[in-house]
Amino acid sequence: MELLSGKGVTKEVETLLRDKVELECFMCMGEFDDGDYAPMMMCMNQHSCCAPCLQELLKNDSSKQVACPHCGSPVIRKAVTKNRLLLTIFDLVKEYKKRVTQL
Repeated sequence: MELLSGKGVTKEVETLLRDKVELECFMCMGEFDDGDYAPMMMCMNQHSCCAPCLQELLKNDSSKQVACPHCGSPVIRKAVTKNRLLLTIFDLVKEYKKRVTQL
């Protein structure tokens, strides 16, 4: 049974969601959300951390560039943006969990 078939979710994605996909910041291990803890894409390799961890990382280094703690690639302050793909996945996970608890 495809619980999210109306949302265009493939069977493979639904399987991933069923296997308890965790969406968390690799720095603080806090769960991403679409508010204060939104995933922020910080480097060219698309690694993301939550907004508070990113702020702390940028605050601790006064240089224009700091290194991504995950891969060492430069973090370019002007290029930092919300990770829209992770936000979409987060919304799908919330929807999936909501529908599973209603069954």
